[in-house]
Formats: sequence, structure tokens, C-alpha cells
Amino acid sequence: LKNMKCSVKNDHSAYKRAAQFLRKMADPQSIQESQNLSMFLANHNRITQCLHQQLEVIPGYEELLADIVNICVDYYENKMYLTPSEKHMLLKVMGFGLYLMDGNVSNIYKLDAKKRINLSKIDKFFKQLQVVPLFGDMQIELARYIKTSAHYEENKSKWTCTQSSISPQYNICEQMVQIRDDHIRFISELARYSNSEVVTGSGLDSQKSDEEYRELFDLALRGLQLLSKWSAHVMEVYSWKLVHPTDKFCNKDCPGTAEEYERATRYNYTSEEKFAFVEVIAMIKGLQVLMGRMESVFNQAIRNTIYAALQDFAQVTLREPLRQAVRKKKNVLISVLQAIRKTICDWEGGREPPNDPCLRGEKDPKGGFDIKVPRRAVGPSSTQLYMVRTMLESLIAD
Repeated sequence: LKNMKCSVKNDHSAYKRAAQFLRKMADPQSIQESQNLSMFLANHNRITQCLHQQLEVIPGYEELLADIVNICVDYYENKMYLTPSEKHMLLKVMGFGLYLMDGNVSNIYKLDAKKRINLSKIDKFFKQLQVVPLFGDMQIELARYIKTSAHYEENKSKWTCTQSSISPQYNICEQMVQIRDDHIRFISELARYSNSEVVTGSGLDSQKSDEEYRELFDLALRGLQLLSKWSAHVMEVYSWKLVHPTDKFCNKDCPGTAEEYERATRYNYTSEEKFAFVEVIAMIKGLQVLMGRMESVFNQAIRNTIYAALQDFAQVTLREPLRQAVRKKKNVLISVLQAIRKTICDWEGGREPPNDPCLRGEKDPKGGFDIKVPRRAVGPSSTQLYMVRTMLESLIAD
């Protein structure tokens, strides 16, 4: 905000002029505070520079940042995000993480040589999506993180995202064929479920099987992913256009006296792009309305599916690890597994079966040991989910 917008500096200048006129800054302390604030506003990247300097005195800080960057790479590569803001956050964390790691103490290119991080993969991501929204009407070119890092100049040839090239990101007209195809396919599938669930009124009244709930769960997820994908397209094209304004040479309709914001918005879109924007936004709104009609059905299916998956895992899947831990007398492992089950299990009858052979480290009888896992439309609380994830991670972490 301080770097990109003049409003903060202009407000401070106006305040100083008013204070001098009213003679409110006569004492030395006020003068010193004003000078410090002026220097802070004048020095770009002051906050990130101070953070960088303070991190470098912490031993092994680059290892933690490398883990964070690797997690973001994994999430982005496997599309483990839902909303556009989550997608763009992963890219920004990658870039800012590399900037913080590259300095006097650590070198990201040496970390790449040791295969601690994968710069070529990040370069590919930044090449595909060059500009992302930052805040409000502010955007950032992801390559800027790389260009401002300490060892960029001597390793410039390793990056393709920093070279000026035309990005497919802004060409929404080329993406429209795929968007229309996805829209038609999903709307057709949604209509089939909508007729049986909403029109006939069988959505909430009838108890479905786990497979039927799972199908509705997957349908809701695909719908949300499509809405997110299309919304991200709109935001990314808009961001690209703001960073790359047109001029009278590229657009004959753009007058030479046009303001910079006009060149970035009013004169920066062709008729085809405007029609494509309207069509995509109409698809987003239309699909949102259709999914909204099935919200209660989707809610029921999502809660049932999550409950079933979590309870089956805790009550059935964890039995074998617990049996092996008891048999080999791994007390720490036993306590963690038991804590997970106590945290999340919703037992049939309200209590854990005391005669379960796995609790004694014994094999199940030949006929098997029957555990009836109940079915309810109740998801876990955020605390339960956090505790279970943390305890599971403690079992497999290095």
C-alpha cells in the first residue's frame, strides 16, 4: 500500500503543512517523529527489508521457509485450493518465501542444487500466471519477487518468467471454448440431480446410501471449483489489463490525452473480450443460482460424507495400527492413536466396544469383529479436525 499508492504520502504531507501552519510541531520530539515517518514513507520496501534482516539472524530460518514454499508448490500443483484468493495466495507465498530466503546467509540457487526446493517448477507457475491481485485494485507481477532477490543478477538465465513475453493469462477469448464446454457438461449433470432432488421433493426426506451422498458431495465440489475457476479467470484478466495499459499506438480508439486508468480499463478491452466477460459472468451467476436451489441437499450430502469418512477412518482403519502398537508395546504410539479415537469417534451406543481384540493386540476372530459405524449428518468441529490432523502428523513427521 505504501509503495503503490500516493495517498498515504499525500495525507502525511497535508498533515505536516497544517501542523506547521498551526504551530503544533514545535517541540523536538514531534519534529523527530515526523522526520522518522517521512523517511519510512519515502523508503520503499522498508517493512520487507527489516523483516529480511531480522530473519537472517535466526539460525536455520531458510529451512522453515523452504518447507512452507514446498507445501505451497504441492498445494498449487495438485489444485488443493478452492477460492481464487487461496490460489493467488499460494503463488504470492512462493514468491515472497524465495525473496526472504535469498540473502547473505542463504542462497536459493544452492538450495535448488541440493534439491531442497524446485525453482524450475516455480518458474513454470510464474510463467503461466504472471500477474495476481494483491489488495483492492492493486496487483503484483510475481516475477518482481524474483527480480528483487539478492542473487538474481548472476542467475538471471535460469528464469523464464522474468523475460518479457506475451502471457496466455489475459486472452480470455481463447479460454471461452473450454469454459463453454465445462458449463454445458456441468449444467446438464446438475439438472439431472436437481429434477429428482428438488422438483420431486425427495432431497431431505429420503435416506441415501454412502455412494449416493458421495456423488452429491463430488457434484457440489466440482460446481464450486468451476465457479472459482471462472471467477479467477475474470480477476486474472482484469489484473493483467491494469498492469499492461494500452496506448494510442495499440488502440486507435484510445486518445493521446487519456488518463492512465482509462488506458488500463476503458480502452484496454476489445469488443470480443467485453462479450466474453459478460458471458463468463452470466455463467457464474446462472450456475450460482442453480446450485443455490440445491443448497440444502448439498449440505446434507457434504455433512454425511465427511462424517462417514472420518468415522470409518477412526473406528475401522485405525484398528490395525492400534493392534500392532499394542502388540509391540509402543506406548507413545498407543497413547496418540487412543487420543485420536477419543477426540473424534462417535461410537454406536455411546461407548467404545470393550471387547475389541485390537485393544489387546489380538487378531480378530475368524468370523470377523463387527463394528457398526453410525451415520449422521454432522461434521467435525474445527477444534476436533485440528487436533486429529496435528496428532496424525506427529505420527508421520520426521
